[in-house]
Amino acid sequence: MELRDALRKYPIHHHSFTTFLDSAFAIANQTGQSIYDCLYIALAAILKGRMVTADRRLYKAIRNGRFKKHIIWIEDIK
Repeated sequence: MELRDALRKYPIHHHSFTTFLDSAFAIANQTGQSIYDCLYIALAAILKGRMVTADRRLYKAIRNGRFKKHIIWIEDIK
């Protein structure tokens, strides 16, 4: 089975970044992280979910701030 066929079995949703771009810029300004990374944090916040990361610098920047409930370190997944 091809990867493309395998992925079709999962409920993949697309989100237009324009709906949370302002939030991502605000997070980037507050934390000094890239807008790219902060788009994922902003999306997690909108979806009331969490982003799993192995990026230590990003995790350290977010873990004690306003968006701490929206990020989880990869080794802490249970």
